[in-house]
Amino acid sequence: MLSVLRQEDEPAPRSPTPAIARLDELVSQAAAAGLTVRTEIDGPARPLPFSVDAAAYRIVQEALTNVTRHAGPATAVVRVCYAERDLAVQVDDDGSGPPPDPHSGNGKGIIGMRERAAALGGELQAGPRPGGGFRVRARLPLDGAS
Repeated sequence: MLSVLRQEDEPAPRSPTPAIARLDELVSQAAAAGLTVRTEIDGPARPLPFSVDAAAYRIVQEALTNVTRHAGPATAVVRVCYAERDLAVQVDDDGSGPPPDPHSGNGKGIIGMRERAAALGGELQAGPRPGGGFRVRARLPLDGAS
């Protein structure tokens, strides 16, 4: 389970575990890298199971990293939806998208995001958006998560 929650080759945490409640810090880091990011929160923020909270943060982090690396000049929108039974996170960008063959790189970002969502019984979709750009959307169920 630790390998799912921790980025590959990432050292054990020495500070508080990243959580979706710290989304503003994550957005600030992306902005410092030159990305314009807007956030939208739907529903009242509330405490989440640890595994859902950490996975949501890491999924958004990886999606924003991918926008910075692959989208070219772009704006990203991060949406967090607190529903009764699940948490949904979505990152849309209006950039040029990944290379035509997403398997041509040696990255494991989307695979890792899918594994994080699946480990919680959730799902992740990632792909081009109609009209351009790219979308990453994860649904993470709250029941059964620890």
